[in-house]
Amino acid sequence: MGTRKDSRRKSVSGPSGCCWSTGLSTTSVSILVWTLGSLAAGEASGGVNSNGTLVLADLDRMGSCNEDPCLRNEVCFDFPESCDEVSAQIEKSRFSVWAGVYAAFPADASPVLYRLSFGLEYDEANVFVANTAACGSSTDDPNWPSSGSGTVVTLSEPETDRFILTSWIVAYEYYGVPSALSLVPHPGLGATFYDDSVPPVEDSIVALGSFGFSGTDGYVPCPDELGACCFPTECLLSQDAECDAAGGSFLGDGTSCEPDPCQATPVIGSSWGALKRTFR
Repeated sequence: MGTRKDSRRKSVSGPSGCCWSTGLSTTSVSILVWTLGSLAAGEASGGVNSNGTLVLADLDRMGSCNEDPCLRNEVCFDFPESCDEVSAQIEKSRFSVWAGVYAAFPADASPVLYRLSFGLEYDEANVFVANTAACGSSTDDPNWPSSGSGTVVTLSEPETDRFILTSWIVAYEYYGVPSALSLVPHPGLGATFYDDSVPPVEDSIVALGSFGFSGTDGYVPCPDELGACCFPTECLLSQDAECDAAGGSFLGDGTSCEPDPCQATPVIGSSWGALKRTFR
């Protein structure tokens, strides 16, 4: 992956008055208006970015290196090459993480990813998000990156890999309290991938990951491990263990919710004689 330009960074004060002193690139009002207008005009789900997920991955920063992870310097970070290499948990001996936000697509996919929207959710009493940056530019909620806020990331150029670093987050858990940093839908735009067409074709992100602190398990929804999970009123894509824990019925890795496989065949009261007359 090539060098990223115009990586947007936030400088946020820490709980002890410390801060990350990083630059913040600016984006013109006209570009912001065009971006949001294009997103609003996007087409329905079912495009080249369908069945993709978004995961948080520990980038395992080396020493005191502060280089932008979007530059892909492997001297500074240990980048996962695929979703199944992702680590999304740190133990009590570590209190901070540089986490990459990766878009992951199935093995048979041919994605063209240019934009994405998502949000964050975490307990602000225990987890502190110190810094965020996009591998390109971003349109952020005014209170980003606080819990419940969202961002729209526009990549430097359309990406066609099946595992794509889109942005990164520096987060801390100071107190040894089991906690999680979760990716959630953008409060206004949902969790969505967009291609580079005009207007953009949009695809819902089918699963969102989380990162666990102090022994809490993270959630890494790799797309090739997802399958249809049936509930009485809906079908959701999930992993086998999550489906079982939620009381659903898992139909197997790679199964889809489109068309809905969970709809029961209706039972019609009848008699054998009536059936013979119907099909005679």
